[in-house]
Amino acid sequence: MKSILDYLQLYRDLDFCVIPALPHSKRPAVDWMEYQTRQPSDKEYEEWTRKYWSRTQPYNLGVVCGRVSDGLVNLDFESVEAYRRFFPKHRKLEEETMTVKTSRGVHVYLRTADFKPVLSFKIPQLEMEVRSEGCFVVLPPSWHPSGSRYILNPLFFDDPKILVVEDLVESLWRRIEELGVKKHANVIEKALEEKLGKAYRGDDPPCIKRLLEGFSEGWRNEAAMRLTSYWLYTRKLKPETVWKRLKEWNTRNRPPLDERELRSVLDHVAKYGYRYGCHSLMPFCDRSECKLAKETRDISILKKPLEYV
Repeated sequence: MKSILDYLQLYRDLDFCVIPALPHSKRPAVDWMEYQTRQPSDKEYEEWTRKYWSRTQPYNLGVVCGRVSDGLVNLDFESVEAYRRFFPKHRKLEEETMTVKTSRGVHVYLRTADFKPVLSFKIPQLEMEVRSEGCFVVLPPSWHPSGSRYILNPLFFDDPKILVVEDLVESLWRRIEELGVKKHANVIEKALEEKLGKAYRGDDPPCIKRLLEGFSEGWRNEAAMRLTSYWLYTRKLKPETVWKRLKEWNTRNRPPLDERELRSVLDHVAKYGYRYGCHSLMPFCDRSECKLAKETRDISILKKPLEYV
């Protein structure tokens, strides 16, 4: 029977940025913002092993997705049925990459071939979420808060590898559209292009208005990233103005984010220039109420089917 340290070594060999998570929780046990841009050192892993993973009941394991883990992307399907609908040839897929059984669904791990940052987005209609830059995901053999365990596909131990996909986001969207969810024109970016780079001064679109309402645990960090990007690069506000707005917005969260983590979000978005378009804001979109959308048309990117379909 493999120990948690066996799993840790397996993931490190795959160049995962692994950090500890609280027991029976999806929350990191350490301040993880800095690990979005660097891997832990050997010394840190030794310290965490003594402190967290050598216990009778060890802490969970988690991975920071994105470029820090060599372009790692997590596809989170809320149910087994949703996973199999998206990947009818799922058995072939499971021979090629890492898959994990969660409390209710399936995680699929892929890598981008071009190493471009992948922004997270949800497709509620297909019960799936794409998670990469700025996302933390719990790994096997961790325990879910419900009491169930994350289970790694046994085939993976014999041949551990992560499938690298050319044009990953485009490939995913081809399949998403095949399943009936249409990709909309990126009306936020279009509005910026029409203004030749000038600051947007119109009304906030419905997706931003929804983000401004605040969130409970689970979406606060993601919402902060998107609002920060919108204020910095769409509204073109000064960082000190964005910081004031973030702190005011944070009072609507339940509970509010730690102020250090909130500040890290601002610094991270400013440093790396993350820009969020319509597909990553789709879960909060009300297209019928979006004034920006009225001047654009839906676009289609259907080409050839995604592999394993």
